[in-house]
Amino acid sequence: MTAAFAVHESSQVGAARRHALSLAEDLGFSENRAGNVGLIASELGSNLVKYARGGMVLIRALDDRPAGVEIVSIDRGPGMDSVRALLDGHSTAGSLGHGLGAIKRLSDEFNVFSQKDGTVVIARTWAAGPRPKATEFFVAAVNVPYPGETVCGDAWSHRLDDGLMTILIADGLGHGLQANEAADEAVRTLSDGHARSPEEFVTAIHHALAHTRGAAVAVAQIDRRNDVVTFAGLGNITGAVVSGSGTRHNMVSLNGTAGHTVRHIRSFVYQMEVGASLVMHSDGITSNRPTVANTALWSVDPAVAASVLYRDGFRGRDDATVVVVRRLA
Repeated sequence: MTAAFAVHESSQVGAARRHALSLAEDLGFSENRAGNVGLIASELGSNLVKYARGGMVLIRALDDRPAGVEIVSIDRGPGMDSVRALLDGHSTAGSLGHGLGAIKRLSDEFNVFSQKDGTVVIARTWAAGPRPKATEFFVAAVNVPYPGETVCGDAWSHRLDDGLMTILIADGLGHGLQANEAADEAVRTLSDGHARSPEEFVTAIHHALAHTRGAAVAVAQIDRRNDVVTFAGLGNITGAVVSGSGTRHNMVSLNGTAGHTVRHIRSFVYQMEVGASLVMHSDGITSNRPTVANTALWSVDPAVAASVLYRDGFRGRDDATVVVVRRLA
């Protein structure tokens, strides 16, 4: 789950810092590296207070081995010269201007994406230092609960089996604990046992959710060998393949609720070349076509695209999940 902290004033920065520090400690970070994570969250939050409008800090655990923490700040403008902003001493707010440069030095991975309508800053830190770069797929996500809830009624997961990347999003009906239980059961079904086709996974999830409230679910499977992605969905999970130029091909999800009412479970196949991105999101996010058409999003860190889709499309009245998978090879 992604912890989301609205940051409009300096008093809100501390909550993000404390959560980031606690998360790093829980994941087994050394005292020094956990301290770096806390500093990153503090610097990102402070920058939002100084420069941004409508800023937010997103924090999530990365379940890689070793574990990591990803901290993302998003805002709605006015944008900046990201090259100059990384130079120590550059500031537009009368401060020392050490923020972004310090964040980059403290991070194992760091990216800035800025346009006139806002900026995204991404900092990742790993428990045991920098890890090798991904070579086949780059997976990024935002998974935020309904405002005021402590658990998320959406869940997502992925698995890699001999060149096949399988991604699931499950949106439990409603929100809160019962929705969370349904979505988590779908994740367990994906994780258990041998690899199957999307149609077989959705069928298994449908049976597994019979004792729950039920969920909208979608499973996509990228096959590098054949340059295709296969998609099977029930309910309001949006899926699309987006090329590097921003061209979007929507996927078909059928009516139904996994665990309860299902007439048909069927998969559909789409072309997916190297450099294209798979985008999936729950109905807590609007299908924001202008954002998807922003070609700059599809050649940078996929977490940028996931964060901007969340920023521009969050409805504010439901759990919200966005997953972006970039095919690298």
